[in-house]
Amino acid sequence: MLEKLPRPSIIVTPVEVIGFVSVEHVLGHIIFGMFLGIVTLRWRYVVLAGFFAILVDADRALYLLDILEIPRMAHSVPFAIFAAVVMMLVFGKKDLKLISISFAAIFIHISFDILSGRAGTFLLFAPFDNTKFYFPEITWIYFLLLSIAIVTAFTLIPKRIVLKQRNKEGLTER
Repeated sequence: MLEKLPRPSIIVTPVEVIGFVSVEHVLGHIIFGMFLGIVTLRWRYVVLAGFFAILVDADRALYLLDILEIPRMAHSVPFAIFAAVVMMLVFGKKDLKLISISFAAIFIHISFDILSGRAGTFLLFAPFDNTKFYFPEITWIYFLLLSIAIVTAFTLIPKRIVLKQRNKEGLTER
């Protein structure tokens, strides 16, 4: 007869879970995210990028709910892809800026984590690979530039496609 093993649990207090929270931490992520949104030149995306950048740390709330999770999975590339797919399903495939911001927010978040000295080790490919990647402090700029490049690409490329279509159809504005 098979015995059912008790469910493993982690005993944590809310203080342990939210102990990382400080005004500097929260505002830092929001400001970095908003900086990312400025690339779009739209207030809506500036606010959403700030929100997405801090939302990445919401995975800490899973500890309070006694839900076991892969530690810090929200700081991974698969999670970034998942977030982008969710944005596509919820808001439609046409809003490429929103999709790119939801994807790039993970990298801008990692950038601030590295810069602030709170983290330097990440499971970038969790849950598929549990290899921990360590990034020295100087690498925050690479994650920042990667984030900006992603959003810039998805902001400028659609405009160029529309302009090319208008030129082909002879609908250029004078």
